[in-house]
Amino acid sequence: MKIEGCDCERNCGHQMAPATTNLLINHPRYELLKEEFLGFVGKPHLKLEDVSVSSGQRALWRCSGCKNEWVSAIAKRAHLSSGCTPCATLRSAKQQITSRGVPTNFPLIEQAIKVIKHPDLKPSELSNGSNLVVQWQCRCGRNFNQKMSSITTTNKQVLCNGCKRSQSSRFEYEVLEILQVAFPEVSIRSQYSKESFPKIVDLYIEDFDLVIELDPFRFHEGKEESDLRILLALRENYKHAIRVRDTRLGVVDDSIMVGQHKGWTNNLSPVAWSQALITWISNTFKLNEPTVTEEEIDVALRKANATWESMLGHVDNPASEESFAKEFVRNLTHPGKTLKFTSRTTNDVCEWECPRCNYVYSNRVARRFDGIGCPKHKGEKISQGRAKAKALRNNLPIV
Repeated sequence: MKIEGCDCERNCGHQMAPATTNLLINHPRYELLKEEFLGFVGKPHLKLEDVSVSSGQRALWRCSGCKNEWVSAIAKRAHLSSGCTPCATLRSAKQQITSRGVPTNFPLIEQAIKVIKHPDLKPSELSNGSNLVVQWQCRCGRNFNQKMSSITTTNKQVLCNGCKRSQSSRFEYEVLEILQVAFPEVSIRSQYSKESFPKIVDLYIEDFDLVIELDPFRFHEGKEESDLRILLALRENYKHAIRVRDTRLGVVDDSIMVGQHKGWTNNLSPVAWSQALITWISNTFKLNEPTVTEEEIDVALRKANATWESMLGHVDNPASEESFAKEFVRNLTHPGKTLKFTSRTTNDVCEWECPRCNYVYSNRVARRFDGIGCPKHKGEKISQGRAKAKALRNNLPIV
């Protein structure tokens, strides 16, 4: 049965609009659509000028810019102005760069090679929150792909997956350096793994075939079962394996438990943890327990922080402002750690020198950036505040 208003000789049954302005040929974008049109899906005999602007017939299109091919309905292209997805993404990225976006200030942007799928864009032109995929070069020489926002706002480091898995924390470096001072004849390695057993361990002493796993409270809370399972697996592949755990955690087998220590954030005192390990190693392997002086500990901590800073590259929101850098003397919590690698919100205790009276006092970094400074001038600020409040009260009208 022939449909009224249908000029199709094959009676395909498609809904044809009468010869009015509803035809696609009268649409303002018809010339562009005609240029990109390749044919209808399943009905190659149909012509573009015979369908309505509201037709749901799907067609194959080829972008006039990037030559990308895709399938879309007539109504979407006419009414919704939909087009090539890669070109739309590029236009959005350029609009973000030119109008809304702020070019990135990421310190390691030089390690960005190119923007994937958009070679005409430069990585330095993208904003920190851009979701475009960028190719990066890791410090190990490998190239990997990652979103701009994942590197600049989430990870804050340019590391491939292999280097992420093998990265030590500053706490591990500090314990390692103190142990190396106590046992200079033995070889101590960080982030070690065997070919036969790929599990990466925190510390490994080759002379004793000893594996040491450090379990801070923050990362091992509620993981007693998995920690025990990993410990048993380590003992099957190494001669000795021990865990050093926070006293707030549950005991795992015959692990070494370390109590809380005042002055250290999150109970992570590398001195106390190292001393517990030194005692255990001396008793287990029948060695004379060595004595580590405060000067040797200070040198070891400085060396560990220098190694960690070279591995880290940078920190987000550093505390190295010019005014505070002039007052900074030293970091008491982590000796050798500089303000460049200290966040403004950290609770590290540092020594500061007042620029007015040259008085040296101790204060946490977070409190110093909250405006709490030299204690000798605290009374002056309070008296000034009271004077301002009294002046305001006297000037207020009486109701």
